[in-house]
Amino acid sequence: MASAVTASRSPTEKTHRRLAAIYGVTAGLLWPHIALAERVECSLQDAGGQVFGLRFEIDHRQFSPPVSVDDPPRRTATTVFAETDSYPAEPFLMPDGTLGFWENANPAQPRMLVMSHTGAARFSRGDEMLTGQCRRTP
Repeated sequence: MASAVTASRSPTEKTHRRLAAIYGVTAGLLWPHIALAERVECSLQDAGGQVFGLRFEIDHRQFSPPVSVDDPPRRTATTVFAETDSYPAEPFLMPDGTLGFWENANPAQPRMLVMSHTGAARFSRGDEMLTGQCRRTP
């Protein structure tokens, strides 16, 4: 029975199926090398000159468009690792390459980092503003 089904397929359909299988295997082999998430590491300085480091990751799959208009809104999430603590935050990406995160667990002291495509960064922690550089690593 299987040979009858195979025999009924056109040569073009057989070729398409073979190519799909080849692409599937190739994608499976390359999958570990495709950067879906990238780490952002920052070195920031406060007004007094004290250096403060932090890092977080952005998973680009979180920003993919919905499959259907009926899909519920997606919530993006990351964990920020600072020198003295870690906390959950919501990352963001903008079309011009600007990225960052924000969190508002403590409304009296919300935190937000904005990094431009050049790597220049501004981090606000309540009323305190830190500036510095960030770099993206796969």
